[in-house]
Amino acid sequence: MKTDRSTTEALRALRALARYETHGGYVWAAVISDGELVCVPCVRAEYRQIFRATSDPSDHSGWRVVGTVNSGDSEQTETCAHCNKVIWEYDEPVDWACGYSGRLTLKIKPSDAASASHSGRCDDDVAELRRVPYIAEQLAEWSPEDLRRELKECGAWDTAQLADNGENIARMLWIACCDVRDGNC
Repeated sequence: MKTDRSTTEALRALRALARYETHGGYVWAAVISDGELVCVPCVRAEYRQIFRATSDPSDHSGWRVVGTVNSGDSEQTETCAHCNKVIWEYDEPVDWACGYSGRLTLKIKPSDAASASHSGRCDDDVAELRRVPYIAEQLAEWSPEDLRRELKECGAWDTAQLADNGENIARMLWIACCDVRDGNC
Protein backbone atom coordinates (compact mmCIF):
# COMPACT_ATOMS: atom_id res chain seq x y z
CA MET A 1 0.00 0.00 0.00
CA LYS A 2 1.37 3.42 -0.97
CA THR A 3 1.33 6.04 1.79
CA ASP A 4 0.67 9.64 0.78
CA ARG A 5 2.24 12.65 2.47
CA SER A 6 -0.81 13.57 4.58
CA THR A 7 -1.00 9.99 5.87
CA THR A 8 2.71 10.03 6.74
CA GLU A 9 2.27 13.32 8.60
CA ALA A 10 -0.80 11.99 10.44
CA LEU A 11 1.13 8.86 11.48
CA ARG A 12 4.07 10.97 12.67
CA ALA A 13 1.68 13.16 14.71
CA LEU A 14 -0.04 10.05 16.10
CA ARG A 15 3.26 8.50 17.21
CA ALA A 16 4.37 11.74 18.87
CA LEU A 17 1.03 12.08 20.62
CA ALA A 18 1.09 8.48 21.90
CA ARG A 19 4.64 8.99 23.21
CA TYR A 20 3.69 12.29 24.93
CA GLU A 21 6.26 14.07 22.72
CA THR A 22 3.93 16.94 21.89
CA HIS A 23 3.49 19.25 24.84
CA GLY A 24 4.61 22.89 24.94
CA GLY A 25 2.57 23.36 28.08
CA TYR A 26 -0.70 22.41 26.40
CA VAL A 27 -3.08 19.48 26.55
CA TRP A 28 -3.15 17.62 23.22
CA ALA A 29 -5.69 15.43 21.44
CA ALA A 30 -5.95 13.49 18.19
CA VAL A 31 -8.33 14.81 15.53
CA ILE A 32 -10.26 11.94 13.95
CA SER A 33 -11.46 12.02 10.33
CA ASP A 34 -14.99 13.03 11.38
CA GLY A 35 -13.61 16.06 13.26
CA GLU A 36 -14.09 14.58 16.72
CA LEU A 37 -11.26 14.58 19.29
CA VAL A 38 -9.73 11.63 21.15
CA CYS A 39 -7.72 12.18 24.34
CA VAL A 40 -4.15 10.90 24.71
CA PRO A 41 -5.04 8.12 27.19
CA CYS A 42 -7.59 6.75 24.69
CA VAL A 43 -5.09 7.09 21.83
CA ARG A 44 -2.65 5.01 23.87
CA ALA A 45 -5.30 2.45 24.85
CA GLU A 46 -6.56 2.03 21.26
CA TYR A 47 -3.22 2.64 19.52
CA ARG A 48 -3.16 -0.48 17.31
CA GLN A 49 -6.64 0.12 15.98
CA ILE A 50 -6.00 3.82 15.46
CA PHE A 51 -2.63 3.18 13.79
CA ARG A 52 -4.16 0.67 11.35
CA ALA A 53 -7.00 3.05 10.48
CA THR A 54 -4.64 6.02 10.07
CA SER A 55 -2.33 3.97 7.81
CA ASP A 56 -5.20 3.35 5.39
CA PRO A 57 -6.61 6.57 3.85
CA SER A 58 -9.68 4.65 2.65
CA ASP A 59 -10.53 3.53 6.22
CA HIS A 60 -14.02 4.44 7.40
CA SER A 61 -13.93 2.86 10.86
CA GLY A 62 -14.00 6.24 12.59
CA TRP A 63 -10.51 5.81 14.06
CA ARG A 64 -8.39 7.48 11.34
CA VAL A 65 -6.32 10.34 12.75
CA VAL A 66 -5.97 13.35 10.46
CA GLY A 67 -3.98 15.54 12.83
CA THR A 68 -3.58 16.83 16.35
CA VAL A 69 -4.82 19.88 18.21
CA ASN A 70 -4.00 21.44 21.55
CA SER A 71 -5.78 23.45 24.20
CA GLY A 72 -4.01 26.62 23.03
CA ASP A 73 -5.75 26.35 19.65
CA SER A 74 -9.24 25.98 21.08
CA GLU A 75 -11.73 28.48 22.40
CA GLN A 76 -14.10 25.93 23.89
CA THR A 77 -14.17 23.03 26.32
CA GLU A 78 -13.48 19.76 24.49
CA THR A 79 -14.42 16.19 25.39
CA CYS A 80 -13.08 12.88 24.14
CA ALA A 81 -15.33 11.17 21.60
CA HIS A 82 -14.26 7.77 22.95
CA CYS A 83 -14.45 8.06 26.77
CA ASN A 84 -16.51 11.28 27.02
CA LYS A 85 -14.11 12.77 29.59
CA VAL A 86 -13.22 16.45 29.38
CA ILE A 87 -9.89 16.82 27.57
CA TRP A 88 -9.53 20.49 28.49
CA GLU A 89 -11.63 23.32 29.82
CA TYR A 90 -11.71 26.56 27.89
CA ASP A 91 -9.67 29.17 29.64
CA GLU A 92 -11.12 32.69 29.22
CA PRO A 93 -8.27 35.21 28.83
CA VAL A 94 -7.95 37.90 31.48
CA ASP A 95 -6.70 41.46 31.08
CA TRP A 96 -3.43 42.40 32.75
CA ALA A 97 -1.98 45.90 32.93
CA CYS A 98 1.38 46.77 34.40
CA GLY A 99 0.74 48.06 37.91
CA TYR A 100 3.18 50.92 37.67
CA SER A 101 1.75 52.85 34.73
CA GLY A 102 -0.73 50.69 32.88
CA ARG A 103 1.09 51.37 29.58
CA LEU A 104 1.93 47.70 29.13
CA THR A 105 -1.10 45.44 28.77
CA LEU A 106 -1.65 41.79 28.01
CA LYS A 107 -4.68 39.57 27.52
CA ILE A 108 -3.62 36.08 28.66
CA LYS A 109 -5.26 32.80 29.57
CA PRO A 110 -4.77 31.88 33.24
CA SER A 111 -3.45 28.43 32.25
CA ASP A 112 -0.80 30.08 30.06
CA ALA A 113 0.13 32.39 32.92
CA ALA A 114 0.38 29.44 35.28
CA SER A 115 2.65 27.58 32.86
CA ALA A 116 5.32 30.28 33.25
CA SER A 117 4.93 31.33 36.89
CA HIS A 118 5.52 28.18 38.93
CA SER A 119 8.15 27.53 41.57
CA GLY A 120 11.65 26.93 40.25
CA ARG A 121 13.21 28.30 37.06
CA CYS A 122 10.66 29.57 34.56
CA ASP A 123 13.02 30.82 31.82
CA ASP A 124 12.30 28.01 29.36
CA ASP A 125 8.56 28.22 30.00
CA VAL A 126 8.55 31.99 29.49
CA ALA A 127 10.52 31.50 26.25
CA GLU A 128 7.94 28.94 25.08
CA LEU A 129 5.08 31.25 26.02
CA ARG A 130 6.65 34.09 23.99
CA ARG A 131 6.17 31.92 20.87
CA VAL A 132 2.43 31.42 21.45
CA PRO A 133 0.88 33.44 18.59
CA TYR A 134 -1.76 35.38 20.51
CA ILE A 135 0.83 36.37 23.12
CA ALA A 136 3.65 37.12 20.65
CA GLU A 137 1.38 39.55 18.77
CA GLN A 138 0.75 41.51 21.96
CA LEU A 139 4.39 41.50 23.07
CA ALA A 140 5.40 43.00 19.70
CA GLU A 141 3.34 46.06 20.62
CA TRP A 142 5.26 46.72 23.83
CA SER A 143 7.57 49.73 23.50
CA PRO A 144 11.21 49.03 24.49
CA GLU A 145 11.29 52.37 26.33
CA ASP A 146 8.13 51.57 28.29
CA LEU A 147 9.56 48.17 29.19
CA ARG A 148 12.81 49.68 30.48
CA ARG A 149 10.93 52.35 32.44
CA GLU A 150 8.54 49.84 34.03
CA LEU A 151 11.27 47.37 34.94
CA LYS A 152 13.44 50.12 36.38
CA GLU A 153 10.48 51.04 38.62
CA CYS A 154 10.56 47.48 39.96
CA GLY A 155 14.06 48.20 41.23
CA ALA A 156 15.41 44.72 40.58
CA TRP A 157 17.57 45.53 37.53
CA ASP A 158 20.13 48.23 36.80
CA THR A 159 20.53 50.21 33.56
CA ALA A 160 23.09 47.79 32.09
CA GLN A 161 20.81 44.80 32.73
CA LEU A 162 17.89 46.61 31.10
CA ALA A 163 19.75 47.17 27.80
CA ASP A 164 18.55 43.87 26.26
CA ASN A 165 14.96 44.29 25.01
CA GLY A 166 14.46 40.54 24.56
CA GLU A 167 15.37 39.93 28.19
CA ASN A 168 13.11 42.81 29.22
CA ILE A 169 10.17 41.25 27.38
CA ALA A 170 10.84 37.93 29.14
CA ARG A 171 11.08 39.66 32.52
CA MET A 172 7.84 41.59 32.07
CA LEU A 173 6.00 38.56 30.71
CA TRP A 174 7.10 36.60 33.78
CA ILE A 175 5.88 39.43 36.05
CA ALA A 176 2.55 39.49 34.18
CA CYS A 177 2.20 35.70 34.54
CA CYS A 178 2.90 35.89 38.28
CA ASP A 179 0.37 38.73 38.66
CA VAL A 180 -2.32 36.78 36.78
CA ARG A 181 -1.58 33.61 38.75
CA ASP A 182 -1.88 35.56 42.02
CA GLY A 183 -5.02 37.41 40.88
CA ASN A 184 -3.29 40.81 40.74
CA CYS A 185 -4.59 42.01 37.38
